[in-house]
Amino acid sequence: MPVNPCDPLGRPANYPSIWLLPSHLGLGVGSTEVLGFATAVCFFVAALSVVPSGASVVHGCLYGLALCSPAVMLGVERGNADLLVFGVLVAGLALLHRSVGGSILLLFAAVLKLFPILAAPVLLLIPGHRARYAAGAVPVAFAVYVLTTLGTVREILHVVPQTAAYSYGAKTFGSWAANLSATYRLNVSAAAWDWITIGLAVALAVVLRARVRGQLAIDSPAPDVHRDLDFFVAGACIYVGTFALAENWDYRLAFLLLTIPQLFRWARAGRILGIAGLSLVLASLWLTAPWYGVPVVHSIVGRWEWLTEARPFFGADLPLSAAASAQVLLAIVLIVLVAAALPATGLLRPMILRRRHTTASA
Repeated sequence: MPVNPCDPLGRPANYPSIWLLPSHLGLGVGSTEVLGFATAVCFFVAALSVVPSGASVVHGCLYGLALCSPAVMLGVERGNADLLVFGVLVAGLALLHRSVGGSILLLFAAVLKLFPILAAPVLLLIPGHRARYAAGAVPVAFAVYVLTTLGTVREILHVVPQTAAYSYGAKTFGSWAANLSATYRLNVSAAAWDWITIGLAVALAVVLRARVRGQLAIDSPAPDVHRDLDFFVAGACIYVGTFALAENWDYRLAFLLLTIPQLFRWARAGRILGIAGLSLVLASLWLTAPWYGVPVVHSIVGRWEWLTEARPFFGADLPLSAAASAQVLLAIVLIVLVAAALPATGLLRPMILRRRHTTASA
């Protein structure tokens, strides 16, 4: 609804139509607080279930620090529906290796808010032929859903606000890079810088994949690691995808919580990328807050913005915030780690094995 009659401020209802199906229940503005509290409860139950059993005190403290970050709490304060989608996705990932219900819940999460389809690469981690079927069926079913509701999807994309305030995305870095390159008379647009950055990160991931995979011992994970790896791939893919494609409100950073258990495992094992990834996740979640007047932190953030503005050296007038700096570095690190975590051949593996078997028989 470009103009939402149920919103006192007249803001658009930029949600798929499926959210209107419970309208016959007779809920109104008087139900807002109850629904807001219920949403928060569902989210916290799902978020706490992400923490693996037997987690150490240090692990719990780091996860609690992320859970109470300004970015996550923005979603709780607003009672945003992304928190419900988070719960649906967590339930689906928990069932991923047990039944087809996990794939169905992932598809349902994508139907609810579209962007969870970015987590589809996690289906490649399902063992056996189920990976091929699930990784093929879920995207196809989602494509059918999008085509049948194409008008609604287009309207959603048209009315979704795109702003740098309380948001994350590659556009912030692209604008800064374009502004800085202009001082050298390089006419490269902000959008071009966005894709150059993502493209270089993907190229780096391809080059380093085998080496990183060996260092992280992904080829032979312990049984209890599969769950954390599933959460990591799903959360990392959602972050990288949303970061690259559009500006997103900071509360969507809550899906980074899914990456913390696996990143902590790698960090505890002394893996540099694990330590870097965990540190950048916490920085991305916390630096989104306005730190004006906070001792030490305000000074550090201010000096970073002065450094990235580079006025004394380049004459640029668009500083890159500390949060945006951490987020673009996080995207690069996660792209490298996801590339290492996913199977080398993915959907092609069964076809390669079948072809080898046919050749041997002949």
